Amino acid sequence: MKYVLPIALILLLSACAPLPVHEGYEYCSHQGRLRECIAVPLASSTQDAQAKQFLPPEPGKGRIYLVRPYTHQPKVKSTVFLNDKAVAELGPRTYVAIDVEPGRQKLKVHTEADVSTAIDVSPGQTYYFQYQQDLLFFTVTEKLTMLDALKAQARVRQSRRAVAISM
Repeated sequence: MKYVLPIALILLLSACAPLPVHEGYEYCSHQGRLRECIAVPLASSTQDAQAKQFLPPEPGKGRIYLVRPYTHQPKVKSTVFLNDKAVAELGPRTYVAIDVEPGRQKLKVHTEADVSTAIDVSPGQTYYFQYQQDLLFFTVTEKLTMLDALKAQARVRQSRRAVAISM
């Protein structure tokens, strides 16, 4: 009987201990449980907060936000391409904000397959896209869709900014 309280205390404390996370991964919530999710290079918290103000792009440029808001395929990175040049890597619940030249731009995301879209960028305009993966009967379907500003901004606010590779 004298060991019941110490054992209960040890069990309680061990339940609060963080899960082990392997190098290259971080915690994320997937289907209501903490899991390992792939880590990608993240911008500073200052850069993240600045992008979440949704200010206009620099003069003469357009801005593209691309968010991967869900934790499907949590251990897989998605590579973002602009005009066939790699510009960022996204993990679950991350986004990237890229200032681009006006004109026709090809946005592509590669995870297990390629999904892409073309967009005519106007100076001073901001465009929002979402990349998501759906799992149905052991088949992953990838989608790249344009979102309206309010829905996209809400999803960006719940995500962390990934580092964009200099263009």
